[in-house]
Amino acid sequence: MKICVSAALAGLLMMTAPASAYPGRNDHAQVLQAAIDFDGLDPYYHADTLPERTPLRLACKVDLCAGLALTKFGTDVVVLPRDRIDDAQMLIETLDLKGAASRVTLTYPAEGIRADLALERHEDIWRVVRGEVAEQ
Repeated sequence: MKICVSAALAGLLMMTAPASAYPGRNDHAQVLQAAIDFDGLDPYYHADTLPERTPLRLACKVDLCAGLALTKFGTDVVVLPRDRIDDAQMLIETLDLKGAASRVTLTYPAEGIRADLALERHEDIWRVVRGEVAEQ
C-alpha cells in the first residue's frame, strides 16, 4: 500500500516545525521534527496501544543527528548514536538540506514502512510539502 500526500492536492495538510517553537534549534533539528510529526506516519506509531514505542528511539545513518533535541508523544525522542542503529525504532536513511528545501527518507522497520518526504522552509517554518509512505 502506498499513501501519497501532496500539499497542492491536500490543501492545508502540512506538518510544520516553526523555528520560534524551537528556539536555538538548527535547521536539521527543525526538519527532522517536521518529518517525525508528518501526519502520514501517525497510523504506524501505535504509541497509545504499544507502550514500548514510547519514547521514540531514532538513529541516523547520516552524521547529522547527534545532539539534536526532538520530541514525540509528549516526551523527548531518544536519539541513538550510529553504532546503536539496531536498537532504533525509526531510522533516518537520508537528510539532504539545500537552502530552503530538504528531503528526508526514513524507515520504520517495526511497521515495514519507508517514507520519502520533501520539506520547504517559509518564514522560518519547515513544512512537509510532499510525503509518500510505502509499505515494504
